[in-house]
Amino acid sequence: MYDTLFDSKFNAGPEFQLQKLINNVDTLISISTFFSITRSSEVASTFAGDVIIEIDLDQNIDTKPFADISNESYSKNEKEVLIAIGTVFRLEFVENLCDTLWYVKLTLTSDLDRHVKEIIEHYKRKIGHTSDIGTLGRFLARMGEYERADRYYNLALNELETPEPELDS
Repeated sequence: MYDTLFDSKFNAGPEFQLQKLINNVDTLISISTFFSITRSSEVASTFAGDVIIEIDLDQNIDTKPFADISNESYSKNEKEVLIAIGTVFRLEFVENLCDTLWYVKLTLTSDLDRHVKEIIEHYKRKIGHTSDIGTLGRFLARMGEYERADRYYNLALNELETPEPELDS
């Protein structure tokens, strides 16, 4: 069983962001922040920006990286659902509805999705099996995020330089 949810708070912004979506149809994308969406297409249209996003969430997926927060939300009629950081979606299509409005379709992937497994295994091989602050720095550097990687490398160095407290015998 699928739930269909919507978001329209996203603004396309610079043309290259929208072009990046168009160029990556039928690939996997990951959300890098918490993402608030609604179960109501009417609510989504009231917040309409440049892009309306339709998201299919499969209720049968074992891991559910989303939570219905309607009861905790300030505005109950928004029927709000929160998507977790790192959630992976398949970008199904991007369609231009008119000059100022785009329609994007995403589908939640399962951890068991063959493509997700391949990506995870690829990064495990590239980065190694240890995970620490240095690992995150290497990952960010490989993504071209050199300033962020530098911050994590410095944190790792600071950890090495901090002496362990001596235990009294």
